[in-house]
Formats: sequence, structure tokens, C-alpha cells
Amino acid sequence: RADVQNERALKDNNVNNLFIDNQNNLWISTSKLLHVANLSEPFLAAYSRSSSGTERMDHIYTLAQKNDGTLFATATDGLYEIELSSKTIRRIKGSLSFGAIHHLEKIEPDFWIVSSDAGMLGFIPSMETLPKELLLKKYPEWEPFAANFFNTAWHSGNNYYWASEENEG
Repeated sequence: RADVQNERALKDNNVNNLFIDNQNNLWISTSKLLHVANLSEPFLAAYSRSSSGTERMDHIYTLAQKNDGTLFATATDGLYEIELSSKTIRRIKGSLSFGAIHHLEKIEPDFWIVSSDAGMLGFIPSMETLPKELLLKKYPEWEPFAANFFNTAWHSGNNYYWASEENEG
């Protein structure tokens, strides 16, 4: 339960996503903050901005593991990369222009599908690009759905499923 007065408590009851990294940290994305708790210790830390204060995440929807040391976070103000060891937060260049980023799902080692207010996009982490055209070039069968966005996704093998609310996805 949220308790804004207690520095070791959750600050927001609107939990959007949970993720456990390889260092036994539980990452909790909420409408207001990103929380992290080391499951080996009774401690919860909450933050919404980089240590330098230059990057601030707003309403975090989804957390996804890029690799052992890095997470991606989707938010109403873009797509972020979080370095776990330093807890450095960095917004992916150009992601703010797509509005809210609702979800991302790894399709290939260096190709992710991104759901945004602008519809579905491709994301290539190594190049830090979000080309919609590349998504449709790789998956032309998704063209009827490219303008939709989704809140969560799941895949098994080559079958992908996404879900949303109302008429969004």
C-alpha cells in the first residue's frame, strides 16, 4: 500500500508493470514513479528522474529487459533506457514525438515492436531509431493494425498477440 510519508514504502498504488532483474531487484512501474526494491533486503527506492535531474519519466507503463544490465521503460513522455547498476535514465532520441509509448515487445535480437499514440513502430536499439516504415516492410500483414496501439503483448514462437482497452488495439 502506498505511503508518501514513508521513504521505504510504495509511493503510488497505480502499479502498471513488475519486472525482476538478474540482480534480484523488483522494478515496479507506476503512474507517477519507477520504484526498485532489492528482494534480498527490506528496501524500496522510488525515483522518476535521472541522477543528474535532466531526464524525468512520467507515468511508466511497461518495463522490458534489453540485456542483463539494461531495462527499457515506456512512459507517457517517451521511451527510456535505464542502466541498472548506475540507475541512469536516458530518453531514447525522437521517442517523445510519438506521444505516449504504451508497450514494447522484443521481436528479434535488435528489433522491437513499439506501441505508441502514433500507432505501431519498429525500434532498433543499436541504431536508436523508431521507423514505422521498417515495421511494415518486415511485417506487411500488420498494415491494417499499424494505426492502433496496444497496452500489453505476448508471443509464442512466431505468433504475436496484443491487447488493449476499448477500440484501441
